[in-house]
Amino acid sequence: MKLTLRGEPCRNFCILNKILIPKDPRDGREKLVLSNYAAEAAGSLIIIDTETLQSEQYELPNDSGAWALLWLEERGELLVGTCDHFGSLHCFVMAERRFREPLRLQDETYLWNFTRGGDGLVYASTYPGCSLVQYNPETRKMVSLGHVGPESKNQYSRQVLTTSMGDIAVSAGYYHNEAWLYRVKTGEWVSLGEEGDRVQAVGNGFIAVGHNGQYKFYDPETLEQLGGVYPENAGPELLASCSEPVREYLTKTLHPEPIPGLPAGQRGVKTASGCEIGVIGQELFLWKDGQLRFVRIPAEAPVTAIMTIAAMDGAIWGSCEFGQTIFRFDPKTGTSENSCGVTNAGGEVYGIVPLDGKLYLASYAGGDHIVYDPAQPWDQHGNINPKSLRSVAPQMVRPHAKSVVGPDGAVWTGWYASYGTFGGGLSRIDPATEEVTSWFGLIPGQAMEHLAADDSSLYAVTSGSASGMADRDDQFHLLKIAPDGSITKRHQFEPGVSPRRLAVFGHRICVILCDKNAMESRVALFDKESLALQGSFLIGALKEDSEQNFPTDLMFLDHDRLLVFTASEIAVFSLPDGRHLDSLPSPGYAQTCTRDENGLIWFASKRRLFTLEL
Repeated sequence: MKLTLRGEPCRNFCILNKILIPKDPRDGREKLVLSNYAAEAAGSLIIIDTETLQSEQYELPNDSGAWALLWLEERGELLVGTCDHFGSLHCFVMAERRFREPLRLQDETYLWNFTRGGDGLVYASTYPGCSLVQYNPETRKMVSLGHVGPESKNQYSRQVLTTSMGDIAVSAGYYHNEAWLYRVKTGEWVSLGEEGDRVQAVGNGFIAVGHNGQYKFYDPETLEQLGGVYPENAGPELLASCSEPVREYLTKTLHPEPIPGLPAGQRGVKTASGCEIGVIGQELFLWKDGQLRFVRIPAEAPVTAIMTIAAMDGAIWGSCEFGQTIFRFDPKTGTSENSCGVTNAGGEVYGIVPLDGKLYLASYAGGDHIVYDPAQPWDQHGNINPKSLRSVAPQMVRPHAKSVVGPDGAVWTGWYASYGTFGGGLSRIDPATEEVTSWFGLIPGQAMEHLAADDSSLYAVTSGSASGMADRDDQFHLLKIAPDGSITKRHQFEPGVSPRRLAVFGHRICVILCDKNAMESRVALFDKESLALQGSFLIGALKEDSEQNFPTDLMFLDHDRLLVFTASEIAVFSLPDGRHLDSLPSPGYAQTCTRDENGLIWFASKRRLFTLEL
């Protein structure tokens, strides 16, 4: 076996947040600061002059990116709260363009957002500890004020906002969504609203909580409810009963005047010159005097991790692990091209299916289906090419099982349910009509973990994974699915056994299993027609603190040989006996592989693209 590194073709920006600094302490000019996420790399701050659009870029001391930004004008410091490994608080001294020593709390991996309390201290939300964090800018001490609310299964405290009284309104979720108020003077916690509510907004004289488009308003001092329940599209009669700040929120804040040519609700920040500037995908948008223009973000995009690859027309196409872009790698020249955003929602493309010269994409977090024709001009803003089709959100948002061409010639995708919900399902794109059909809850409470197909059926394995919640234990399934979306056969695994990936060839299905009972990984073999178990063979022992023998992908080489990727090894096994035929050390965790038109095997490990010759 021979392994060849072909390059690092995936480059993009993934802008998680932006903030306007009216007067840069270094030169007195107005600056827009963007926080950029780079998968499997260091994130960065991009500082852009709002008039000249000249930029500077500064790599974060640690972590991949940052959601949380807060400008402390009196100190000339920009606070940066990072994700998704260290949950660090970075303090960037603007005048010196220098980071202070990072601060972090053990076991937290995200700081979601910052707010300044009435006591002058800074408060932050976290994952996975669902904590409220307090930071003192004077002493540079950061402490956790503990888990928000009594529900221990909540992992997110995603929203923190300062009320007009100086207290902190905070949401906890997503196992059971809750809204809470932290009184900064007394340290008292007070529950707001009902179970299922989240903090939506604060304003002059109100705290808004609610869910599913229904809002309740509370006095920030007395916590008395202000009126009743208001839908987000409240009519004139209901609005007449509101206070002016509440009315302003329901009418203008919730429904800002749209900018022609941008998705609904997409707004930027107003500069001193009257220009509104923001980010959409890989571009800045600038709106002034009724004119909208787009410019590429004026900085060098970093190399980032690869999510999924597929081969088409002599090239390797792939998607970024975060950032909603795709790339084309030319094996002959070793060069690559990276796209703008393929859809308006944030997230990434999981599913890539080449079919009839087009690419069919499925992406998180908008539950989007997208079709792109490389032979036609790019026109994403007009939703022409790439073109977004019907979404499966809000029922389903994460196409974790990826996409395949089904036996009916349609493009099928397997999904996780929406945030805070266990379950999942399938979707189907008819290439002729671009009509999207979907099925939710094929196995109630279980997500589609991986999907495969041959010329007669679809095959899927399920899991207890969910967006926004810890995995739950259950008895999962191997499914055989007809082109009408119905389950024709099923095999149920014993408790403690989790199927991860599967492949089908000839009369045989191979499934990667992680067995918590025996603490081992193995490949199980099933008859394609009956789903009867025909045997299994060991891959390796599993350890709680190591991914060494954790299988990440598999591929049939032919009827009698199976290629298995683990974090430590790439190995070929004979079938059905599971005899180890050949192997070589793996360059790292590989979660996507494909074969090109010439039969050459390609796979990606983090940022790197490889070929494998047997």
